[in-house]
Amino acid sequence: MPLSRIQLANLRIYQLFRTESITVAGLVWANRRIYLIILSINLLTVLAISRLAGPVPGSIFGSFVMGALLRDLSFFRRTVKIWPVLKQIIDWKTVDQLLVENDAKMKSHHAKQDEPLT
Repeated sequence: MPLSRIQLANLRIYQLFRTESITVAGLVWANRRIYLIILSINLLTVLAISRLAGPVPGSIFGSFVMGALLRDLSFFRRTVKIWPVLKQIIDWKTVDQLLVENDAKMKSHHAKQDEPLT
């Protein structure tokens, strides 16, 4: 079964927390790249808006982004609470199989891209 990048990323996160205890901090760390991008863009945008239109519009924009981040933290808290149940009902053999199959397809795809043109 071919999986998208997002599906593969989620399965890898599930697999990580299969053996380690799941925490809100661990979920934030697992998603650190996107949060660094979001926070960087937010900071630059708030600075630009504050400089061009004043501190109030910049603060309003920053508040929207911070609200979204707080929503994510709330979602992560709920995930931590429900994880023990999910961990018991997830078919780990299927998760492992899907990851192995898709990793093999990715390696095959990259190998074809690296072949010299004849």
